[in-house]
Amino acid sequence: MKRQEHKNRKNQLKMNQNYYVHKDTRTIFESPTDGHSYFFGYYDKSPFDATDTLLLTHRTDFDGRPITAEDEAEVGFWNIGTREFTTIGVSRAFNWQQGSHLQWMPPDFQSRIIYNDRRDGQFVSVVYSVDSGEETVHSCPIYAVHPSGRFALAANYERLYFCRPGYNYPGVINRTWDVPIHEEDGIYRLDFYTGEVTQVIRTRDVVDIGYQSELEDCDNWLEHMMWNPNGTRFAFLHRWDSGNEGHRTRLFTADADGRDIYMFPDVGFYSHMNWKNDQVFTIWALVPSGRSKIMQDFSTSSSLLYKTAKLAYQPIKMLLGKKRAARLVRNTAFINYTDQSRELTILGREVLPDNGHNSWSHDERYMLTDTYQDDDCYRHLWIYDSENNSTESIGKFYSLYNDSEYRADLHPRWSRNERMIAVDSAHTENRKLIVLSATRKE
Repeated sequence: MKRQEHKNRKNQLKMNQNYYVHKDTRTIFESPTDGHSYFFGYYDKSPFDATDTLLLTHRTDFDGRPITAEDEAEVGFWNIGTREFTTIGVSRAFNWQQGSHLQWMPPDFQSRIIYNDRRDGQFVSVVYSVDSGEETVHSCPIYAVHPSGRFALAANYERLYFCRPGYNYPGVINRTWDVPIHEEDGIYRLDFYTGEVTQVIRTRDVVDIGYQSELEDCDNWLEHMMWNPNGTRFAFLHRWDSGNEGHRTRLFTADADGRDIYMFPDVGFYSHMNWKNDQVFTIWALVPSGRSKIMQDFSTSSSLLYKTAKLAYQPIKMLLGKKRAARLVRNTAFINYTDQSRELTILGREVLPDNGHNSWSHDERYMLTDTYQDDDCYRHLWIYDSENNSTESIGKFYSLYNDSEYRADLHPRWSRNERMIAVDSAHTENRKLIVLSATRKE
């Protein structure tokens, strides 16, 4: 039975140079094999302009290693129809996961482009005018641009250098920030009209919410800010280094001015998230139940019971694979949270088995997501139908670079009209930016 299911599954996919896509899915665009690596970055923004004809891209002449202070990435865009690439600048403040936060500026997503750079020994952000070619340089790098396009939230990248490998920028080493908690660290707000930078949330104030004395000796930082669609509130993560257990995470939201901060259940583990609408967002996390609390305490103990469980984990992993075995032990799932409440629902428990970078369609029915590599080093691309509680496989992509700072997560992004999907893929030595047609179950 399993052999027949595998055969049927294989017949539903077609191969294209170490990646497979659904038989009804077309490859609309793929960056060329020309010795360069092409990628966009994170999944919380779209590389497509308002017309879905221009595709923002980073281009490098290296791959397969961490980024150094000497490295540069061209920033520009492809014309999907003509296959022409236009360079608009060079970034010296980028990483493999999030790029330089390159993006089309709202609200029109067409006339201006913004990206981070390093100039004169300082991290900055650059706003580029598509029509005139002129640029405006701001004294602060951006993280999450407000939907109005008037201002942006900013992270402290000089601080992230010391505590967030893979999501930091090399090139500026300021030892002032190399402390567990810096009183001036936090989330900042950059006003694009005045250039003024103000602090809206202090890391210290977040640490003091549900205070735990152990945090005083850990590296603490704030990251992954995401605006809800109307820009009335944003979500962010508080993370700290817990030593051999890796980093731990708490989830918060705040209003546009950084006030009215709300903390969600302190389960210790939150991962990829995205807003479904202004009140609800979806996140892969530990389920905040009696069982999950037991498992959380259990997993961080040094008891004989924990040592016994570690031995039992190995045969479970052999049967189910590493990712699914870890999920079984930790009780993790996609959760729909309602902001500023304890209301939650578990999403697709039977059909969404893995952590992924998720984003919702405008009608709130379909969720686009991916997976980390499976045991054969393939990353899977899915569309989840929330009405039917089912998933549709869009494809799977072989990955050369895994479990490292320079891994290539698919980070799937909808086009503006949601008829296309863009992914970053390292199925070859030089990663590629690929655009696929978006198929759905009706």
